[in-house]
Amino acid sequence: MERPLKKFAVVGMGILGKRHSNAQIQNPKAELVAVCDLYEAQMQEFVTAHPSVKMYTDARKMFQECDVDVAIIATQDPYHKDPLLAAIDAGIRYIICEKPLCTTLEDAREVKAAADAAGSKIIVAFSLRMQRCDRALRQLIKAGMLGRPLHGDVECDDCIYVPKKLWGKKSADWAKTSSPVYFLFSHAIDYLTFYLAPAKIQKVYAVGKQEGIGSYCDYCEAICTFTDGTVVRIKGDWTRKIPTLTENVITLTFEDAGVIYTRQPALGRPLMRLDFEDGEKMERAFAFLEQEGYFVRKIVDLKAYCKFAIEMYPDENLESYAASSVYMLDYLNDDGFLGLPECICDLDGGLYQVEVVDAINRSMETDAPVYL
Repeated sequence: MERPLKKFAVVGMGILGKRHSNAQIQNPKAELVAVCDLYEAQMQEFVTAHPSVKMYTDARKMFQECDVDVAIIATQDPYHKDPLLAAIDAGIRYIICEKPLCTTLEDAREVKAAADAAGSKIIVAFSLRMQRCDRALRQLIKAGMLGRPLHGDVECDDCIYVPKKLWGKKSADWAKTSSPVYFLFSHAIDYLTFYLAPAKIQKVYAVGKQEGIGSYCDYCEAICTFTDGTVVRIKGDWTRKIPTLTENVITLTFEDAGVIYTRQPALGRPLMRLDFEDGEKMERAFAFLEQEGYFVRKIVDLKAYCKFAIEMYPDENLESYAASSVYMLDYLNDDGFLGLPECICDLDGGLYQVEVVDAINRSMETDAPVYL
């Protein structure tokens, strides 16, 4: 690399696009060159506040006219393919795409073929695997501190506000092109694979229902079997009536420990807790986490059935990245990157996630297991 990557352009100036744009404006290592959205009103306030940033409604034109090192694709999930191909065709070598890579397997394969042919490097912004609790869990599993993984359960739900009102009047149209499987399972599939690597999902069986939101399905449960024998149920729901935007709870059972990770609870404080039967195994895991620089608490409760536990609170283990693209720029430039290399999801990882979602949808349609 002749010079550090610095110049950014963002496609899609909704919630996430504005987050990336504001983060790179504040990032002394970056320069935001241009932003693009089909609707000028989405960009006007931002560009007025930052007049050096050019405004476009055509991504291909923006990429052709602007000198860009890194493109960020932050459109709604069904609309990633066209701006991805526009960036690839323009010769942009580094592209950060919000999750998922695409919502159809056909689109994802088309993007991969184009990127491979052009030599473009695509990173899919699965930001949850970058959080410190998730990294700690990945390290513990990899180091064998919890024993062999057995089974688990993931609930990743949205309040009904998301498909009805999150994007205002455009929400209903978006919901018809998406679903909890596309929007929520993409994260769950990714972080489960991140935790359990090198194991991957090899079989799914899924059931779903439509409850009037207008999407392909509004509720889905999928039983996922991994190549190492681990079985995890994933549930996603767009009809929840909860006080928060999202609820995400993960429970995993290992030979030597149990994990309860309330990443985004509907009520209460986010927490990751690891329970052990054996005090010595808890002590080894606790020492390992402290050595790795995590802030953790050790709990011994002789009245509990599993008496030894470790608690780790996400809000006590924060890093000051305003958006995942700032984190990824440090990775690409090898400049102060604080994560693990496996925290970065490459193009193959993004394609794998789309393959699993495709299998889940086919299983719902056929009421039969689907093998990957």
